[in-house]
Amino acid sequence: MSLMNSINTNSLTSTNYTFRLKDIPVVFLSYDEPNADENFERLKATHPNKNLVHRVHGVKGLDAAHKACAAFAENDRFFTVDGDCYVDSAIWRQSIEVPANDIRATFSWSSRNIVNGLVYGNGGVKLWYAPYVLNMRTHEAATKDDNDNNVDFCWDFENYKQMNNTYGTVMNNASPFQAFRAGFREGVKMGLDQGHKVNIEDFNHKMYPGNFARWLIWMTVGRDVDNGAWAIYGARLGAYNLYIENFDHSLISDYDWFKAYWSDIEELTTNPDEDSNRVMQALVEKLNLPLAELDAGQSRWFKHVNINPPKNFGWPAMLNHSALPLFGFTLPRF
Repeated sequence: MSLMNSINTNSLTSTNYTFRLKDIPVVFLSYDEPNADENFERLKATHPNKNLVHRVHGVKGLDAAHKACAAFAENDRFFTVDGDCYVDSAIWRQSIEVPANDIRATFSWSSRNIVNGLVYGNGGVKLWYAPYVLNMRTHEAATKDDNDNNVDFCWDFENYKQMNNTYGTVMNNASPFQAFRAGFREGVKMGLDQGHKVNIEDFNHKMYPGNFARWLIWMTVGRDVDNGAWAIYGARLGAYNLYIENFDHSLISDYDWFKAYWSDIEELTTNPDEDSNRVMQALVEKLNLPLAELDAGQSRWFKHVNINPPKNFGWPAMLNHSALPLFGFTLPRF
């Protein structure tokens, strides 16, 4: 089966390359995820060529960890699978046809998030071009003022291609800390415009509508699963710290900072639901965000009715297929 429809076919040239995904090395990338060993064993058990399955564990820093993964590349290509990702083995039966001008690009497939039902690149399987990885400077390797690179990879649109297929489930709720950290990171990243903060008064014409919706969902949905409330609390605190406390958002790439911050949260939080609600009320008041408290049943209902848009769904199409224009959202103005 070809996945050509997931790539911009307008860019196809007379020279295209076909990759059989099962023939490319896969590197399972883990750090401290409680469910990593289980996910790794399942990946090995379901991959058609176990000799191509490798693991990088405990490397501090996402830039450094991905460079360690690149050591397993063959023909300049390798996959990464995150430690909290439960991979759908159907991906290894696929092929992709890549145009020559995208031969150095990274391809990212989506995963479904167990906490809030979101389907996007977070925690998804990624196919990397090793020379690009070895030369990039992202996360902890980027400078604090390099907002294009210090918290994520995916804002380099020339080298990062989102695919329209879903081949994983993100299981990032195996412990309170894992869920809190996942929520906090997305509470920061989804509140940024390509790595940069947005003036509050510009939210409705500068923040990409798809990311704005994901931001709100991270801060409201998930009480129907274990530790989902911690993910919600983390997302709210991430947004709060970003826009109300004006903290250095590059810190979300710092493993030691996160561990110390979580220790403070654990020590100071006697009633996480009350503290989470207090943060939510501040976000509603100061940022005018339409947040609400959803219980377990309401969260489960939401996951049944929310349909995630396809990748590369442009800003006009996003507005055309949503109610956001009723609340003042417009096409981008810069």
